Amino acid sequence: MSAQATNEWKVGAFVVGGVTLLILALFWLGASRLTEDVDERITYFDESVQGLEVGAPIKIRGVTIGKVTEIVLAPDRRLVEVHFQARVAELRKIGALGAHEDKDGEVSPEMRIVVASQGITGVKFLEADFFPPDTPTVELSFKAPGGYIPSAPSTLKSLEDALRGLGDEIPLAIRDFRSMAVTLDERLASLDTHAISHSLVGLSDELRGALQGTSEAGLGFELRGLISDLRTTAHGVDTTLASLSGESGALTSASISVDALATDLRASLAKADQLLDGIDLAGMLDSIRGAADSTRRVTDGLAPASQSMPEVLRDLRAMMRKIEALASLLERDPGVLLRGRG
Repeated sequence: MSAQATNEWKVGAFVVGGVTLLILALFWLGASRLTEDVDERITYFDESVQGLEVGAPIKIRGVTIGKVTEIVLAPDRRLVEVHFQARVAELRKIGALGAHEDKDGEVSPEMRIVVASQGITGVKFLEADFFPPDTPTVELSFKAPGGYIPSAPSTLKSLEDALRGLGDEIPLAIRDFRSMAVTLDERLASLDTHAISHSLVGLSDELRGALQGTSEAGLGFELRGLISDLRTTAHGVDTTLASLSGESGALTSASISVDALATDLRASLAKADQLLDGIDLAGMLDSIRGAADSTRRVTDGLAPASQSMPEVLRDLRAMMRKIEALASLLERDPGVLLRGRG
């Protein structure tokens, strides 16, 4: 046998062996897929599943655990019925199915299926996750079939519902704003701001005029003079009682009462003297003058405020018209917030 024939035989054997190994590998992979233990499940969606196709994956936290096998309308012709397969080993691994639970058994009551989007391409897949048991789900008008897993609203569905609710609330808010503006306009029209400003100016002038003739020294002198007069009167009462104490036994009880009264008067005078020493007359007068100045500043600010109020009301009405236009746009097309007006 020549060397050329030997080489051809080796090449042929290598090719045949490689093809045989490839066929065996494909057969083994196909057999493992065919014999893989999968769980047939079903769920229902009350929203559009545009972009979800048969063969789309079902994932949990980004890990693929199965695929979609069928998409049809539900018996009530309102919901969308989606069939999918999930690998039993994966369901048990994530705790959705008990270790000793049959593959057709009940899954965790916290498990929900959500329609999710893959990037901005519009391609959708199913996302499985665990939610609180009281999470709202689709209400079925028929008996749930075996293998049913509840679904949860997708992010877009929740946003659409929120926008619809906002569209219902905005007209009510606009009516309230309009009513408030009308009431404010009527109240402002009924107010005589010029008379109020004139009265406040007069009050401020009277208060300032009363304070201009008053000084700390003069006020303190008058108060101390009054206390001195009261002290002199109390001393006179003591002298009178002393002269009457020995003249008549009938006046004994009355003198005792008056003596007690004089004692109380002296104590009150002492307290008044201490209180006068603690009074900051200068600070008190400065505070009163400050109040008068503040009153004048308020009255000076009323005039420009009353003049600018109609302009504020016009701006408020313009704002309400824009809010009303936004509400009308959202009511016609809730998805405008996502894609823009274009």
